[in-house]
Amino acid sequence: MKTLWLFIISASMMMFVYHWIFSTRNKSSKEFFEISVNISNSSIPFLWPPSSYMIGGMDRFEWYRKQMYLKERIIKLTTASNISTLKPKWLMTIEMIEHYKLQGVQHFYTHIHNASIYDLKVINDYVGTGELEIHYLLERDQRTDDHWQMVHIADCVVWSRFESRWTIFADLDERIHMSNYIGTIRRYVQSVENERVGSLKFRQQWVLKTEQMPEKYEGEDELTKWMPTHRYHNSTGIGPPGHTSKCIIDTSKVFIMGVHSVTQFFPEGNYIEAGVKPSDGLVRHYRDQSMGNWGDKWLRVVLKFGVLRDTDYPKSLIEKLTENVKRKAKYVYGVVD
Repeated sequence: MKTLWLFIISASMMMFVYHWIFSTRNKSSKEFFEISVNISNSSIPFLWPPSSYMIGGMDRFEWYRKQMYLKERIIKLTTASNISTLKPKWLMTIEMIEHYKLQGVQHFYTHIHNASIYDLKVINDYVGTGELEIHYLLERDQRTDDHWQMVHIADCVVWSRFESRWTIFADLDERIHMSNYIGTIRRYVQSVENERVGSLKFRQQWVLKTEQMPEKYEGEDELTKWMPTHRYHNSTGIGPPGHTSKCIIDTSKVFIMGVHSVTQFFPEGNYIEAGVKPSDGLVRHYRDQSMGNWGDKWLRVVLKFGVLRDTDYPKSLIEKLTENVKRKAKYVYGVVD
């Protein structure tokens, strides 16, 4: 049995336009509350649930069919006539992967819709080390970008199920980190003892990003200058519980995953979502203001959560993160002329 600690990047290497969608479906069957975990030296071994072809007294695949086609609203496919304009992603990719490695992550999935040759150079290097697995999204003209997002979220749920106890769903510009809690994300989730908890929801803070990343590596000094964790500090207040949160889930308990929360759990475990208190952990979201006109559409909404103020990436991690990002970028892109 594999014991990988798995991380999922639920965003492809291109510009996405995300919509804030509220769903009223299945609300009565879901519980939500915020928790703090207790740390102990004892370790309770986790056993995967027994395999069964029956769910709720019904054949497994018949149950799947009814859930997907009878209870869920199937939205008509929306076609996209043009490909979204790329932005450079190589630096964001390196910083994101190296950040989560410091949090105990051992394996990554990424879904690529469209990526430049320059970005693919570092992506393929992580593939070569065995840390990253790529899934390509084909038929790129057949869906709008936000509809592709749901495709790779669903794919991530299936691929990660029974590969790892916990799976992170986060985007390229998001850094989930622990706050006052002393320890890594990995240690935190290992300390959750309530077997009904199938999802941990982290609240979000937006760090306003106002520029595109550099197109190419130009040496260590420029690299440090442009790392988002060094460059951007102007931050909003923390979003309320449930507002555009991001989740770490046990995919053996989750049937359908949404962008910001679980859409549907498997029925037999009476599973629940639990919110993580901001004093324990938080999503630090380096949000590009120009992407999808986000600044014009949503900035006034998030400004209601508190006044803008400067915040920093965790001081306990920044030195090691910077060292690791520098090492990877120099190895992949070589010495600058």
